[in-house]
Amino acid sequence: MKKFTYGIIIGLLVGFIPATIAATKFYDVIENSWYSDAVTRLSDLNIIQGYEDGSFKPDKNVNRAEMAVIIDRLLTYIQTGKAPEKKPVSEKLIYSDDSLNISFLYPKTWGEITKNKDLDQIQVNVKGLDKNPVTFLVADNPNFEPLGRGGYWGDWGSQIENESDVNNFCLDKSNCQTFTNNNGIKFAKYVNTEQIMMNEPKTHIDYYLFNKHSLYQGVIISTIAFSEYDYSKLTKEIEELVFSIDFVKDSGYAKKTHFDDKLKISFDYPETFGELKSNTNWEIYTLAENSGKSFLAANNPNIESPGRGGFWGDTGKNIKSKNDVVEYCSDKINETNAGKNECQILVNKAGITLAKYLNNICLSEGCSEPKQHIEYYFFNEKSDFSGSVLSTTELLNLSLTQAEEYLDMLSGTIEYEE
Repeated sequence: MKKFTYGIIIGLLVGFIPATIAATKFYDVIENSWYSDAVTRLSDLNIIQGYEDGSFKPDKNVNRAEMAVIIDRLLTYIQTGKAPEKKPVSEKLIYSDDSLNISFLYPKTWGEITKNKDLDQIQVNVKGLDKNPVTFLVADNPNFEPLGRGGYWGDWGSQIENESDVNNFCLDKSNCQTFTNNNGIKFAKYVNTEQIMMNEPKTHIDYYLFNKHSLYQGVIISTIAFSEYDYSKLTKEIEELVFSIDFVKDSGYAKKTHFDDKLKISFDYPETFGELKSNTNWEIYTLAENSGKSFLAANNPNIESPGRGGFWGDTGKNIKSKNDVVEYCSDKINETNAGKNECQILVNKAGITLAKYLNNICLSEGCSEPKQHIEYYFFNEKSDFSGSVLSTTELLNLSLTQAEEYLDMLSGTIEYEE
């Protein structure tokens, strides 16, 4: 006997139904697929209602019972012109996290969502399944080394340091695929059969995400801790949660303008930086609210460097002319780690040339710096402190993406002042 999938049934039934404008979204219905419009029309009329986990399962075979229900609903609509009543669906709640800058939907039956937060890692837990919280999401701060906790699955998110790590995650793995969720966020889904700890399930599903909107960028969501509960049901609920994840967008930020008599420049900066201060020798600007964290250093090439080892601010002494800025990026391609660093020449709105450098080299002893930081070099022709560098190195209270956004804005507004 020929078997029919839901996709085929939808194609057969949709001719009975007038077109509609509304959009109903199942997380596993691919947008602009040959059947997606038909699914929307029939779902809007409650002739098809999908599954409790928010899926439609277009490739699932339809059994006789399901076919009978679909035909009955269709006949009811044709005879009465009214849509059948929609069955109740499981209630969803929304969770939003300021530290991770993400939100997602989760079943009300999960109970309270709790969080453990340290400088190196955030763990998100569901509390309603047991007396103890059950962890399902862990996010790592790449500025800290993993704690070396053996087989703890939550540390695996430290593998994700950029979006390329997500794109390439499945290249050397079977049972692995990349996909984009309902909000355009890229994930790697890995059906993991490696059992490291005896109390772990033989098979579990891991989802990897790069979160550019948070300090905690390497994110893993896993079903591994759900093995003692209704694993099949919770696995479906986790997948639905993953498809609902969205970044909490920044609505913008207030700016101030700073004028400096010593450097003879002005620039805009985020109001959240607080009061700007400087020392008299090297004109290092600091964040008053963050214990003197530097983001701009200017060097007088006529004064010998005090030899502060790996201090990033001393690198500006190599900029002694505008030509040094232009040639800065060409020198970088000859370095040992060429290909890992990225460098580009920019010209801001005032016509000032900058070299923007994504740096993967750790200069300080013991590598206390972040694994990646961004530097902006420019030559200040109006001041004795002419070799200038902006850097994200010490802005550890911000994600690299946020720090880059701020310094992109700041460097773009630098102007000379007489």
